[in-house]
Amino acid sequence: MASVLIVGASGFIGRHLRARFEPSSCVATYHGRPFAGGLAFDPTQDDPRTLIRDHGPFDHAYVLMAVSSLLRCIEQPEESYAINVTAVIRLLDALLEAGITPLFTSSDSVWQGDRGGYCEEDPAEPLITYGKHKMAVESYLRGQAPDDHITVRLSKTYSSQPGDGTLLSAWVTAWEEGREIACATDQCFNPIHVEDAAEGMIRLMQGGQRGLFNLCGPEAIHRDQLMATLKQAYEAEVGPLPSWSVRYCKINDFNFPEAWPVDISTRIDKLVAATGFKPRGPREGAIQLARSVKKSHP
Repeated sequence: MASVLIVGASGFIGRHLRARFEPSSCVATYHGRPFAGGLAFDPTQDDPRTLIRDHGPFDHAYVLMAVSSLLRCIEQPEESYAINVTAVIRLLDALLEAGITPLFTSSDSVWQGDRGGYCEEDPAEPLITYGKHKMAVESYLRGQAPDDHITVRLSKTYSSQPGDGTLLSAWVTAWEEGREIACATDQCFNPIHVEDAAEGMIRLMQGGQRGLFNLCGPEAIHRDQLMATLKQAYEAEVGPLPSWSVRYCKINDFNFPEAWPVDISTRIDKLVAATGFKPRGPREGAIQLARSVKKSHP
């Protein structure tokens, strides 16, 4: 009998999270991107109480569903709000009513980004629409169920899988295809390997933790420094770069419709103290990706 519910399991993080559970112990939903063994669930149309009644009982639930494209949130404000806030809150209400502990995935985009080194107690003042959506749900949970939920603020996730389109692998693909990369030198953040994001969420839930936790990589790094780290790992593990065409810029030189936060570096002391788990750093992640690239080459 399933004891775990993952809502929004077809996305990047959801795929890795559901892989950690036996199919018999987990119900994993999708909307728009079917996968084997998945359960269709439209967050704006389907009743979450029916989902819980027909497929439970569940001990806990991971709430991953989101319109996570920052630009789409700006360009489609009503549609994205309906999913990121209205539908998520409706789901959370149903889970809490059923006595199911939810883990809600928030984001480091809740930070204003003017100083960095943020911890959980620092006030969140999001600049961008996506961050405002996440902050609205965080605030609702704190008011409705302060002792009965987990919220994790995730940073940018990546993997060690070549060609999956995430941050580091996208750079490798650009090198291999000879394309120019625009790389911001001013944005500072704590990227986290997707396997560590899944591990952190599971440890928090299984350890009986409650409240707000930053779930990010252990080291703050600028994007150009991260690229240099990946370049060094690639050259050490694979060989000379196929190409190198980089245009350095500032994060807000891309002319986004909203000003992007610059320094969203984050501390994870609370996570480490609560779980004993420390995610891998960017150098280790870069080396693992480079080794995977080497294995994939004929």
